[in-house]
Amino acid sequence: MPVTAAHLVPECKAAAPVPARVVARLDAAALKQVDAAVLAPRLLDLLQVPAGDRPALCLIVAELFNNALEHGVLRLESALKRNGSGMSRYLELRRQRLARLRRAAVDVTLERRTRGRREWLRIRVRDSGAGFDFARLARDAAPAHAAHGRGLALIGGLGATLTYRRPGNEAVARYELKQAAAG
Repeated sequence: MPVTAAHLVPECKAAAPVPARVVARLDAAALKQVDAAVLAPRLLDLLQVPAGDRPALCLIVAELFNNALEHGVLRLESALKRNGSGMSRYLELRRQRLARLRRAAVDVTLERRTRGRREWLRIRVRDSGAGFDFARLARDAAPAHAAHGRGLALIGGLGATLTYRRPGNEAVARYELKQAAAG
């Protein structure tokens, strides 16, 4: 199912030609079919994010969305990916749990903010899951060669800051728009 206008809620300020904020509210039916690789650029299009910032932001939005869906909503453990058949098992469990999904939600909110000549994107992803111990995540970071846990390091490597809110079912990233700062 493509992401439709029913899933996207752009919010414009009266004088702004471009929305300053866009929200994608995805329920269980939408989560079964949405693809983060399609959702991320669609949201960025609505905010007219500069082309030079899009590749990094697509990765950040997709990673945060997939984490919310797979770990928050579907309760999949990354540790499943550790052994040779682990990824296959992980993907099979993902398919099964998505098929059985009845009540769940993931909200993705992107806000374009400006202060002086600086401009940034605030990305908030909140899921209906129970949350997780994000302090433990920082202590037990996976090594770079691990089969899991690299996505959060990737977000930092792309220049975004990432924080979590209690109870651990909401992630907030901040990414300074390089194109806007250069102009």
